[in-house]
Amino acid sequence: MEVVPSLATKEEKELAFIISQFPDVVLGFENKLQPHLLCDYLFKLSGKFHLFYERCKVLGNDKTLSRLQICFATEGVMERGLRLLGVTPVERM
Repeated sequence: MEVVPSLATKEEKELAFIISQFPDVVLGFENKLQPHLLCDYLFKLSGKFHLFYERCKVLGNDKTLSRLQICFATEGVMERGLRLLGVTPVERM
């Protein structure tokens, strides 16, 4: 059974929205051959994730599974975006 993330807070909704824009950003990056479009997107995504992580407790509450899903989705998008730019993402910070 797949669990769909519950987006209760403003930070969760904003982060999910920017994650959902990734396919369009990649198409624009490929069509226009302008890597700065993808760089700008990844910068915005990292900022939204920082706000989410700062304001929303991820572990130890009834929203843990949902919030972990949005964390993993962010990780996947960041990794794919960096690899498209030719950057090897770090495993751990």
